[in-house]
Amino acid sequence: MSKVDVLYPIIETKFKVCESPISWRGRDFWKAFESGNWEYESLRYVIENVKQGDIVLDVGAWIGPYTLLFSALKAITCAFEPEPEARHLLVENIKQNRLENIVVSDLAMGDYVGIAKLYQRYYWSDSMSSIVSHADAGGAYTEVNMTTIDSYCEQNNLKPDLIKIDVEGYEAAVINGARKTIEKHKPVILLEFHPHLMPQEQRGSNWDAVTKDAKSINQLCTNLNTFIVEMRY
Repeated sequence: MSKVDVLYPIIETKFKVCESPISWRGRDFWKAFESGNWEYESLRYVIENVKQGDIVLDVGAWIGPYTLLFSALKAITCAFEPEPEARHLLVENIKQNRLENIVVSDLAMGDYVGIAKLYQRYYWSDSMSSIVSHADAGGAYTEVNMTTIDSYCEQNNLKPDLIKIDVEGYEAAVINGARKTIEKHKPVILLEFHPHLMPQEQRGSNWDAVTKDAKSINQLCTNLNTFIVEMRY
């Protein structure tokens, strides 16, 4: 497995990572990331707001672009990635940099505890696998263990300061499974909303569910068909 050195934008911290399984707008993902062409304003927000010792939940960690950043900022990070190939690359990236303030979990997050189907879109580790089976999904799926943020935090006595959510159209279910945690601990929510992966008739109700009870909603950046918001309670 080939490794590359990546200089994180803004903080200029270098990590050694596995070569990306995807391209981004015609370029290798990590090269685009390094040049500031991927979610730059969201990354800036994290850098300016996450503090040493913060407890962060990275829900949909993929291969770790945010997970490694949280670690560099000395946050205590729980990274959730149910897709096996992406999780393997995530673990390798953590090992390569000898990071010890990260716990990796194979759990999917949603609004119930049990077994769920995780659908492949184009190929595994392409960053677009989802509990939502959308029209252009490839049809392949794997079964994964699912829990809720409320259940996980209660069982592990966690009081998160920030929850980052990138779950390819399953955002409303993840938020619905975190209601008690949000009400009790008021974490900042950093969420990527994927309306194009939802049935058109559900987009409005999903957005209402995601933003319910938020006292402020700040759009940080757009990302092709998606946008990233910061929500405070």
